Amino acid sequence: MNTTKVILTLVVSSLSIATSQQTLAHLRNINLTPTYSSGTNYDYPTLGAGTLAYDPSGSLNNGYSALGANAISATTTSHALPSAADPCASGGHTGCYTINDATRFGWYNGTQSNLGDTHIVTGTPDDAIFYIGAGGSIVNLAETQYSNTGVKTTGLNPAFTVYSGIEYNLSHDGMAADPLNPSALANGYFVTTVSPTDSAPNDPSIRSVYFDNVGNVINNPDWNKTFTQIQASGEDAGYVASGQAYNANALTYLATNFGNQTPAQWYSSTYVPHDGYRDTLNYTQISGLFDPGTPNKPYLGQFDAFGNWTIADSTGATAVSGLQYVASASDTPCSGSNCTDSFSTLNGVQYLTHGAGGVSHTTTGSVALANGVNSADETLQLYLPQGWYTVWFGGESGVCTSANGSSGCTGVNGGLSSGAGASRLNATLTLDITPAAVPLPASVWLFGSALAGFVGVYHRKKVIV
Repeated sequence: MNTTKVILTLVVSSLSIATSQQTLAHLRNINLTPTYSSGTNYDYPTLGAGTLAYDPSGSLNNGYSALGANAISATTTSHALPSAADPCASGGHTGCYTINDATRFGWYNGTQSNLGDTHIVTGTPDDAIFYIGAGGSIVNLAETQYSNTGVKTTGLNPAFTVYSGIEYNLSHDGMAADPLNPSALANGYFVTTVSPTDSAPNDPSIRSVYFDNVGNVINNPDWNKTFTQIQASGEDAGYVASGQAYNANALTYLATNFGNQTPAQWYSSTYVPHDGYRDTLNYTQISGLFDPGTPNKPYLGQFDAFGNWTIADSTGATAVSGLQYVASASDTPCSGSNCTDSFSTLNGVQYLTHGAGGVSHTTTGSVALANGVNSADETLQLYLPQGWYTVWFGGESGVCTSANGSSGCTGVNGGLSSGAGASRLNATLTLDITPAAVPLPASVWLFGSALAGFVGVYHRKKVIV
């Protein structure tokens, strides 16, 4: 039986990079641009000009023990496939990274309201990071699925997301500094609590239900009162007796600015999937609490394919890093506040800078499918300013009941449905970077097009891929 793989290639210079898979429990950043000339990242303020984006001493992880050369891999000559079949072996890209453990469903899970687990986007898990120098660059990203013999194939349906920022090496979903589904002991019972990192501003910490002192589930009467009424009467006495409390400062703010809203209305309108916030108190995005005392509908992970998200260092430190959504390429329609496309104009051509990115399948080679459904490729072209960027890539062809995607799979976006065909697949990610001039203001281009009208017809191309 042939095992398929997905290839993601990242090009930044003439350097070609590929890595082999290792069994690691926590996040490993694969650096496709090992050195850079200037700039820093807010998550790694100690990085200086000309330094490496990985640190064998471990100082980038708050002084914890050495992580080794592969902790954030700068270069490697090994491949997930035999070199003769691995597309990264031929070079030709700024960066190229091949994996053999992408899942059909890991990236797709991040498009859902209960988010995805980073461990099942790819098995290691790995992400790809790269640096854009001063002046910005035009970036071409492509994720492609190949068979073990280096032939394009289908089954994974590649999909990926680009973020600004980088995460701490060895990060993990649900660490103490950034809990996945926070809970606390109140009146002898475990109850959900507000996320300390991803709660919306001025969350009043009002639960819709609570336990009384003998374990009965009580509907909070304040849930459907206005904030003005709650401020006037004080929080429900039973809620206080249960060992919980509202956020007094937030309640004052909401009573002043949203006095006619109820907590039910505020949570429903404030917490929207892929807006960068997680309602871990009432699980508003995922239809509320099933059992008020136990989070039976928790977030599956912290990976968000269409939004900003955070994740914490797992080495025992309290460091939390955050990724800011830039763009994505997928069959699954983008949802949430980040999906409106924005563009910058360079030499009369518009380049995507933020948004959904749309679907732009390549069907060359051995695979050519109608409408690009479940194709072997996904591509995206962007203009990106100076800074660090992260790519999470995987598949969106199915949802599987097993943790490793080997069984119980249901087709999504043209995916296959079951059995061994749903196991971990190959993927290659490539990056190509072309330095670009700083975009001119829109008013300059309008003035230029007006002048062109005196001498001929002015044509302006629009490139969106």
